[in-house]
Amino acid sequence: MIKTWRERCEEHPDHEGIVTERMIHSRMQEEIDELRQAIEQAETREWIGLTDEEIAREFYKFEAASAWYQFACAIEAKLKEKNT
Repeated sequence: MIKTWRERCEEHPDHEGIVTERMIHSRMQEEIDELRQAIEQAETREWIGLTDEEIAREFYKFEAASAWYQFACAIEAKLKEKNT
């Protein structure tokens, strides 16, 4: 998890608001390393799609032709659920 500046400062309460250039450099490097790691994890994550049965279950919830938008939103929500 990438931390905010405030979260990082709260990890080091002994600094009492005093921040040196070296401290900033160190924290920036930590951020860069965390971002690189997050990107690598995102790139290697495999997409999980829906089975035909899952699509059919969502489809049959919306019988009217005017409900296609709701059906598309339901599919999107199901995909988000599986991939987050």
